[in-house]
Order: sequence, then C-alpha cells, then structure tokens
Amino acid sequence: YEKSTKEDTDEFLQKEIQSMTEQVADDFYNACLHTYMNKYYSTILKIQDYQHEHEQEQEQKEYRIPSEPPKDLETKLKKEQQEIKAEIYQKLMNAVKAVNTSVQSESILKQYLERELKKQQNYIEDEIHRFEISGALDALDAENIQYYQVVCESYYEACDACKKLHRKKQPASEAKEGVNLPPLHPNC
Repeated sequence: YEKSTKEDTDEFLQKEIQSMTEQVADDFYNACLHTYMNKYYSTILKIQDYQHEHEQEQEQKEYRIPSEPPKDLETKLKKEQQEIKAEIYQKLMNAVKAVNTSVQSESILKQYLERELKKQQNYIEDEIHRFEISGALDALDAENIQYYQVVCESYYEACDACKKLHRKKQPASEAKEGVNLPPLHPNC
C-alpha cells in the first residue's frame, strides 16, 4: 500500500467526506420530495376511490383535482437537507478520527468511509419514511379526513409496538410520530 503524508491524507479525507455528504444530502432531498409527493397524491386518490365505493347512486366516478401540498414543504426540506448534511459530515469525520490515519492508505480509508456512510444511509431511509408519513397526513388534512389506521405490511413479522397499532382507528388530529404513528423505531 502506498503511504501518504498526514497532510495529504487529511486533505483527501476532507474532500472525500465533503463529496459524500453533498451527494447523500442531495439524494435525501430528492428522495424526500419524491416520496412525499407520491404519498400525498396517492393518498388523496385512495380517499376518493373509497368515497366513490360507498356512494350508492353515483354511476360514474368523478375525481376532484387534489389541492396542492403545503407551501412550506420545500423550505422544510431544504432546511432538513442542510441539517442532514452537517450531521453526516460530523459523524463521518468522527469515525475517521477514530482511525489512526497516518498508517492507512487512501484506498483503505475510502473503503472505511464508504462503510460508515452505509450506516448513515440507514438513518436517511428512516428520515425519508418520515416525509412519506407526513405526505399522507397532509393529504388526510386536505381531504378533511378525521381518522386514520396504521396497517402493518406483514402483521406476523411486525414488532410488538407496531402490532399494537395495527388497524386501530386513530384521530388524525392526535397523530404523533413515534407514539401512534410510524416510524416508531429505526427501520420501522
């Protein structure tokens, strides 16, 4: 392995970590926006389908054009993108500081960084899921739906916390993430 000076390694690490965090933060923003919008509009269409199924005399379904999502969505996402970027950068820097960088080659450090970044991406997936839930709740609000149910994708594989909420009718106004609304735990 080719050894480099401490300054070269430090400079390489800072550039590599900066590049990784920029990419993850941009991916995070795009994934959250996409996930939120999909969930928002699909929830509204599901609500309208449900309402049409329960209307007796309506022969042809008429769909209303869904209202736009809240105006502050992009601002909220940009702010969270910056927070995620700072948090990931700090965690990656701390992870690298824990390694004795003076005896590592750049390729070994890059592999180490990529492993640490993978851990952070699991955290990011949970954050993206929060925006999916937020899109569904905003859709319920836009359609004046007062109640919701949590439905476990696979009840028998769900954890005890999720099973307790499965199919229970909950007031939408009392929805509280981590209490009666997913995500209740990491990888929920």
